[in-house]
Amino acid sequence: MRTLLLFNTILTIFLLSPPTVMAQTAPTASHEYIDIGKNVCKDIQFPKNERENIGEGWVIFRATLQKDGKLTDLQVIAKTGNEDFVKTALRNFSKCRYPPPISENGEPFLINNIYFHNLFVRPDLQKNHESNKNKLYY
Repeated sequence: MRTLLLFNTILTIFLLSPPTVMAQTAPTASHEYIDIGKNVCKDIQFPKNERENIGEGWVIFRATLQKDGKLTDLQVIAKTGNEDFVKTALRNFSKCRYPPPISENGEPFLINNIYFHNLFVRPDLQKNHESNKNKLYY
């Protein structure tokens, strides 16, 4: 009984803990964070079903940055809102390209476990987000 209570307590703490990884950073072998550069995303969409509803949501997911700058193995870690935000975020980021990561000796390499935080704000509400005006909203 005590084991089950302890397990449920630990699970609750884990599930309610806020994510601590910043967007566009990846842990290296030394557990430092590196900037993976500016992305090039084409044809970014906002969830069509949410345009008239709440208008905001976010999705955090993990991906692998390949040698050619493409993102693969996209996995949702946390989200708010409905599945439309998740589907749209995954579709948007599957179209993104980043500068290929280059090692010190000039060879391209892949980076595992990069965490992204995709924030959705309706275009008509973006004007109200002055403190975040330098962020890219999808």
